[in-house]
Amino acid sequence: MTITQDINGDLKENQEMVMKYQAPGSSLFVNAISEGQNSIEEDTKVWYLVTNKEKFTEYFESKLKTLLGE
Repeated sequence: MTITQDINGDLKENQEMVMKYQAPGSSLFVNAISEGQNSIEEDTKVWYLVTNKEKFTEYFESKLKTLLGE
C-alpha cells in the first residue's frame, strides 16, 4: 500500500511530524514500513527532475518499487 501526504510544517498540529522527519523546509521523505519498523529516507535527487515529468516519474516509480521490494 502506498500513502502520499502533503504536510504544512508551519501548522502547529504538524510539528510532531516535522520533528520526526527533521524537515524544516520543503522536503521529500519516503518512509517504507516493514514489520512495524520505519525506514525514513530523504530524497534530494527528485528535485533535479521536477522539470522533466517523464524522468521524474521513472525515477520515483523505480524508487518506490525498490522500497516495496517489487
